[in-house]
Amino acid sequence: MSHKLIRVLAVLVVLVVVRSAGADQVRCRRTLSSESAKDVQAVVKELQRCHDRQVAGTLPAGTDYATEAGTAARVAKAEARLRGRVVSACGGADHVCGTGDDDPLAAIGWSAGACPDLAGKGCTNSIHDCGDLGDCLACAGRAAAQESMDLCYGNLASGEFGTGRA
Repeated sequence: MSHKLIRVLAVLVVLVVVRSAGADQVRCRRTLSSESAKDVQAVVKELQRCHDRQVAGTLPAGTDYATEAGTAARVAKAEARLRGRVVSACGGADHVCGTGDDDPLAAIGWSAGACPDLAGKGCTNSIHDCGDLGDCLACAGRAAAQESMDLCYGNLASGEFGTGRA
């Protein structure tokens, strides 16, 4: 092969690698956005179901969703799905976070070294790779969902509506 042909092939390889890396970063960003939104929706749905049962009187007033087995299990499932999809989209070719082929956090728009503590709910984990980012989004989503439910349901008590049913 001539040196000119080798240089042209080398440039093409670099362009393909750069283009695919850029596409992966876009995919990662889109996944972070769409999957965190889906997670918050799923968690809100489960918390609403728990609160509705409290208002209807089928769960004791003040039941904590985190200790109510069914609700906690469904919230954990939604959060695991979020984490799995973040790892798949942002974990590089091997779909594993922290192995060196991840999308760089700064390149996907994440420059914070720690999870911002939304509403003081304890979401403060360090962010080193996409796995940490998935943990942060799950925690922040849970905090946002809880804030929403606290606003909507406030101090409603069992039987508040007089019928014992929501």
